[in-house]
Amino acid sequence: MFTVLHRAPDGAEKLYEAETVTRFPPRGEASIPPLGEIRLGGVILDDVPGSEITLVLEPPFGAVFVMNRFGATVARHMASPA
Repeated sequence: MFTVLHRAPDGAEKLYEAETVTRFPPRGEASIPPLGEIRLGGVILDDVPGSEITLVLEPPFGAVFVMNRFGATVARHMASPA
């Protein structure tokens, strides 16, 4: 189980718990900064239908931080300012 912090382009933050976290780069190509979509699977959240959520990295403040069960950050994806 992972804890995922999603920071929206306006700086608002929301936490999710998910079983899987996968990044899909735009057009399947690697990018720097790592843009694209982050897909969370097995999400435990009452107000979300299904068990999958897609998060988008958007400038200027968009970011996704993934923490393991010990609280250590294991992945960090951040959009650069436009």
